[in-house]
Amino acid sequence: MNAGPPGLSFLSVANGINAFGPGFPLAGGLGAPGTADLIALSGLQQGEVGNALAAQGLALSAIGNAQGGASLMQSVVGNRIGAAGLSATLADFPLSQADHLGSAIGGIQTYVNSVCPRAAPEDKGGGVRP
Repeated sequence: MNAGPPGLSFLSVANGINAFGPGFPLAGGLGAPGTADLIALSGLQQGEVGNALAAQGLALSAIGNAQGGASLMQSVVGNRIGAAGLSATLADFPLSQADHLGSAIGGIQTYVNSVCPRAAPEDKGGGVRP
């Protein structure tokens, strides 16, 4: 609570009022500063406590923001991992379709080879015509 400029803390102001205030110096609670001075001192002390609590709230808010930033970065990393998985899936799709197409063509070739007889060559002259 004494982080403010020198001379503005509760104790500094209380000593200043006691030195120049009306009444007698503190002697067993008699005399001393006037009532208005004491009320002003209590307000000053409450203000210092309020400032300290506000600073603590600000520090907690900064910590919360840092945690929120870390959570956001984790979300970004998770999104990028998900995008990489989707990219791998999309890259694999044409390959799997080509594999299915190759299997279908192989099946057709097997069917043709087993059902259809071998065709006899029509040109016995080696492809040369007179």
